[in-house]
Amino acid sequence: MIRVLKNITLLSFQIQLFVALLALNINAQNTNKKFINNSPSNPCGLNDKLHDSLKLYDQNYKNSAQYFRNILTQNMQNNTKSNTKLQIPCVVHVFHKNDGNTNNHGEISRDEVRNGIRILNENLKNYNIDSYGVDANIEVVLAARDENGNCTDGINYIDMSNNADYYDHGLSSDGVDKADLYAHRWDVRYYYNIYVVTEINNGRTNGSAYYPETFSFIKDGTYICYYRFSTTTLVHEIGHALNLMHTFKGDGPDPQNWSSSTAYCPDNMDCTTDGDECCDTPPHIRSWDCPCGTNSCDNISKKSLYTKNIM
Repeated sequence: MIRVLKNITLLSFQIQLFVALLALNINAQNTNKKFINNSPSNPCGLNDKLHDSLKLYDQNYKNSAQYFRNILTQNMQNNTKSNTKLQIPCVVHVFHKNDGNTNNHGEISRDEVRNGIRILNENLKNYNIDSYGVDANIEVVLAARDENGNCTDGINYIDMSNNADYYDHGLSSDGVDKADLYAHRWDVRYYYNIYVVTEINNGRTNGSAYYPETFSFIKDGTYICYYRFSTTTLVHEIGHALNLMHTFKGDGPDPQNWSSSTAYCPDNMDCTTDGDECCDTPPHIRSWDCPCGTNSCDNISKKSLYTKNIM
């Protein structure tokens, strides 16, 4: 659903991926069911307000973001498109508890991993997804060679059953942090790392990722709950990896205290710099309700323009 993943030029995607492949650093529920549909329970861990604040007050963060932006802007101005499909080699790290509990142990099978990657690529290709979408000419593929040149299926299982913090709380302030997962990551210069965990933020978050414009070798990858792997959550987080923002970016108040009764519309003075910085989707307040009626932020556009958008 690349209409869903934003209607920007293929070149834009390609430049973003070029940087992402070099050094990707994208920031961006607890249930017994393995795979469930999207829900309004703060599904994405990416904090837009924190990202904007860091660009204002953290000079290193600001410099790396501006460096990426300069490359992106320059290449978009050249307006050159390539018909060559870009492939992103990835490795999926599955952090499971292996405790015999078939409900919340966190271990998804190799077939489930491949199915999730298939669904991701169908969305990137806009295969039978949306009549208004486009093929991004990008494919995420499981790595065929490991860091030592040996054959691999690109799926890495890590038994965390002896880690009490992870066993009880997964990836959270009470459990393990991302640095603990990095001990198992593959070289970010050659692979995109996807970390599959039992839970994030004590069940309050489905997944998170880092924007490529804030690249470094310190942080990397997409983090996702195991029961969300074969849903659009993975597509959404990889969208952030491709520098796509939330279509509701700029609505308020603070994400942690957000409610429909106190929310307000994002700024809309210049669609290239406000909101998600893409002009195909009007500014709107985040919503998970019926995709019908009129957008309350401009009183003109249809809600379906953003309720069908994965971002």
